[in-house]
Amino acid sequence: TMTGDIGNDNLSFIHVPQGLSIEVFQHTNYRGWHRVFGSRLRDVYFNAAAGWMNDEVSSFKVRQIPSGNVKLCRHADCSGGYVYNASVGNWGSMPSIIGNDALSYVYTPRGFKFTYYEHGNFGGWRRVSGLSERSIAIALGVSNDAV
Repeated sequence: TMTGDIGNDNLSFIHVPQGLSIEVFQHTNYRGWHRVFGSRLRDVYFNAAAGWMNDEVSSFKVRQIPSGNVKLCRHADCSGGYVYNASVGNWGSMPSIIGNDALSYVYTPRGFKFTYYEHGNFGGWRRVSGLSERSIAIALGVSNDAV
């Protein structure tokens, strides 16, 4: 929850130093809408007072942005050259080398969070992997070729 210095629903400006990210939430206990801000390359400044988020944030998470990439593979054994190394960011569609509804394997390095969706532009069901102290390799199983 928000610290006593700022208070609940009083946040108007965010400065995120290079290499860190902050995920802000509408309600306490990480509920409601949420947004992530941060960059590996530079400081990020966000004026919440200029938009719909002003005085709306009730909880947040601060994380160090890990280095590396999430490895996506069209085939479970990553064969045939159909591999994409995704950097930190939001991808509204699957990279063309993988193809729509063709993802079979994901390698998530330690400290990364990988969220994948059934449909483009973050639609349909979603699954999350990662954010652990070790790297994670997952074969998508029932979700194979549905992402």
